[in-house]
Amino acid sequence: MEKYKIILFDADETLYDYKKNEATAFTLALRDKTELDPSKFAALYQAYVRINESLWKSYHNGEITKEKLLTDRFSILFHEFNLSGNSAEFGEYYLSLLGDQNFLMPDAEQVCARLSESCTLAIVTNGVSSVHKKRLNNSSINPYIAAIIVSGDFPEKKDFQKPNPVIFEYAHQLIDAGTPKEQILMIGDSLTSDVAGGIRYGIHTCWFNARQESNTTDFKPTYEINNLKELFPIAAEQT
Repeated sequence: MEKYKIILFDADETLYDYKKNEATAFTLALRDKTELDPSKFAALYQAYVRINESLWKSYHNGEITKEKLLTDRFSILFHEFNLSGNSAEFGEYYLSLLGDQNFLMPDAEQVCARLSESCTLAIVTNGVSSVHKKRLNNSSINPYIAAIIVSGDFPEKKDFQKPNPVIFEYAHQLIDAGTPKEQILMIGDSLTSDVAGGIRYGIHTCWFNARQESNTTDFKPTYEINNLKELFPIAAEQT
């Protein structure tokens, strides 16, 4: 039989080209909600990425809440650039646009289509639930994804996010509690979130290392791939 019955995917930078989706949504929001010269958009986007990444790091470390992250990233940006307008309203508009962007990573649709023929596929992601679900509903990979588990669906559970193993346990129970852990594979681009969380839950992991970076962490994935098509021989291994 197939080596894996359940394959769990991270969303951003694994299935979705998040950077392209993010840049597109941000540019559209600036165009629609500000009167800035478009020549300034690039500098604003670079600053936003810096602020956003710093806040997400704080969130993953348990230092701030998701709500503070979503509020502060635009209030800080508006303050740095002395922008007029309501930063909270801008943030809400940006999120609505982000959910509309469906740029996929190379070969993501083909890989999901083929793997879904023999495995149950699901997405396990931290992030904003409304964005992830809206995007998936309008995506070409939607027919192949059996479930999506978003940490933002459980705001009352402070630790319900990768790399905490509780979110992987929830996904396991939701999809098929009878599947042994050794027949579950987690795939993602983050060593400290996707791989670390999978290891802590006791399932096999695959690091999607599209940028071919060095692993400087203590987390050692079961597999490492540079493109999604490399999953085919991994998933097809016989037990």
